[in-house]
Amino acid sequence: MSLCALEFIERKLGRPAVAELLAQRSHEVADRNRSRLDRGTLPERVEELARIRTEGGYMAELGPRRRGTVEMVEHNCPILAIASRFPEACATEQRMFESMLRANVEVSHRVVAGDPVCRFLMRERKSTV
Repeated sequence: MSLCALEFIERKLGRPAVAELLAQRSHEVADRNRSRLDRGTLPERVEELARIRTEGGYMAELGPRRRGTVEMVEHNCPILAIASRFPEACATEQRMFESMLRANVEVSHRVVAGDPVCRFLMRERKSTV
């Protein structure tokens, strides 16, 4: 149903309207969960993000930590049909993670690209003072 609705919006209002809707939804999700991620170290914030994502059906877990990097892996993609048709959905999620975690987020694997998982690498933002 969601995919059908997005395709309808695209036909009636154009692709930018779809991107705008996806961005609006990510802002709502971020706002709803921001208080859960407003303190703690980056690993603690990513651990909480993994809980939030699991609550949303993504089956997320932390991967191994490397120097300065925290990994999160999602084993399920509830938005796969949408992401297959509208890749903006994945880019929007990445920006949402960056905003929520106040960190840089790199995506190394995507289910939509044929990988078995979505894999995110989070790093603290460098201060530019």
